[in-house]
Amino acid sequence: MIVVAIIGLPSAFMFYFIWALTHNIAATCIVGFLIMCLYTGALFAANEKGKNKNAHFLFRSIYFLFSLHDEMAAAEPLNEEDHQKRMQRAQQDAELATLKERTLTLDRMGRMANLHGEQITNHLKAEINKLNAEIMQILSNSNITNTQAEILNKISLEAEAKNITPNEAHLLLKLLNPSADTGISIGQERMVEEQLNRIKAETYNLTQEGRQKRYQADLDGLTVKETRKRYK
Repeated sequence: MIVVAIIGLPSAFMFYFIWALTHNIAATCIVGFLIMCLYTGALFAANEKGKNKNAHFLFRSIYFLFSLHDEMAAAEPLNEEDHQKRMQRAQQDAELATLKERTLTLDRMGRMANLHGEQITNHLKAEINKLNAEIMQILSNSNITNTQAEILNKISLEAEAKNITPNEAHLLLKLLNPSADTGISIGQERMVEEQLNRIKAETYNLTQEGRQKRYQADLDGLTVKETRKRYK
């Protein structure tokens, strides 16, 4: 009602004033409609500006009238259907706000996880680069190439380094890599090859013997301590 009074009464007076001047209904309607549109737009603009505390008293007064109309409309009793709709809308707004908050929380957690994962990845890369640098430093100091280091490592794993001397490892390197010029004779190569085979055979025999002893101890129901005492 307040909005109707603010817009309707001045518009009615304006239409009457224009008709009194022109006595032309068509001109009155056209000019009055245009002026009413401008007047209505100015009211809504003043309402928006009236929200500012520093606005002119006139603007704040118009804003007060519009807000008073909203309060009166909100205070009107609602029927059951409108009440249900308003309750549903309030529930939907609350659920939407909750979902937005969860989305923001998950987004923040995801960004933190990515940042943490990136930090861990960079740390591991730095450690790997550090180890590689140390390995290259050792290789450069010992004049051993990467390929030779791989071969020596393979020999150590197969024959157990405690059973092979550095000289034997050097001979085995020549045996596995004939292109290397080490000045080793064929007889020496065969000797090392036989020794390597012997070590492999002894290792296999010891493994088989150990398995047989464990199997027999299991059959006899011996504990680990009793088994060690028997085969000491």
